[in-house]
Amino acid sequence: MKTNEMLTKGVRVKDMPEEWFSIPEDKDLMNGVTATMAVYYGNRLMDSHCFTEASAFVDTLISKETAIVGLFKGLLVCDRIYCALISGSDTEIAEIIEKLYTKAHKQFIKQMHNNLSVIRTKYALALLYEKDRHKAELMQKQFEKYAKKYPYVCDIESEWELMEIARRLDL
Repeated sequence: MKTNEMLTKGVRVKDMPEEWFSIPEDKDLMNGVTATMAVYYGNRLMDSHCFTEASAFVDTLISKETAIVGLFKGLLVCDRIYCALISGSDTEIAEIIEKLYTKAHKQFIKQMHNNLSVIRTKYALALLYEKDRHKAELMQKQFEKYAKKYPYVCDIESEWELMEIARRLDL
């Protein structure tokens, strides 16, 4: 609850006290509240640009049975795809895309088309995987449109930074 309060005040998860974030034990991941804490841990890794750790964490988390709700699972998959795109080898990228960018995940992305994390992932896919700069530009415009209405400034900043990382890799 404290994390949510801080988010509403504009504090990014990377700037919150480290002791608020820990990896729950497997048995605790069947509890919805504890499972959500695990998601915040992953969010902190992404916001801190710890992509290797985020990749490993998400791989572990999505391979287990947990009480993480579908929305958060879908966003974790977006994070994992993004991490592969910006730091993986061509082989790893192909493996992650084949494994995680499934018909079901594409449907999730379609349903969540206005979520900034989804837009960021689509931007990175267009730019770094599909090599389609025009499509990436459209994703950037979509991001800017939805960012104007988005309630958490800290998320906008974080997601924009992640898009910038992808953009720099395309140069």
